[in-house]
Amino acid sequence: MDIVSFGPVRTIGLRVVGKPQDIDFHGLWEAVEQRIDEVAKPDPCEFFGFCRCAAGHPKGSMEYVAAFEATADSQVPTGMIEVDVPEAHFLRVTVPNMAGIGPAWAGVGEEIARLEGWSPYCGPDGCDCATAASFELYPPDYGPEKECHLYVPIRPRA
Repeated sequence: MDIVSFGPVRTIGLRVVGKPQDIDFHGLWEAVEQRIDEVAKPDPCEFFGFCRCAAGHPKGSMEYVAAFEATADSQVPTGMIEVDVPEAHFLRVTVPNMAGIGPAWAGVGEEIARLEGWSPYCGPDGCDCATAASFELYPPDYGPEKECHLYVPIRPRA
């Protein structure tokens, strides 16, 4: 775990809203892979799994966006959405492989609570994850047994 500066990055992908246990993450990523050639992107490009609060949906719901890095001039195809990552500070958590994603997310709150001088954009004091979302970052050569990272936006405590 470390604190890093990251962004800006423009991404395009597909979204789903629901309770985490009901979301077909694998199916969503498969749908993104089928549409990736519709978007201009760097080669190679990174992949992002954005996790945001789902205002107006049942308690416990979240928005998940499976996305990939896109060029600044790329059009957003019908049915897809754009998510921009502004330059910000993030708590970066290294995840050893896909099996570690759930446990890593489960421990993020404790990690942030231990940070001195930093607070999350989305937490007990309010939520601004619509403009500063947490995300999973997968490198271009990612596979289920490879390392990825969680990025949780943080800001200096007032």
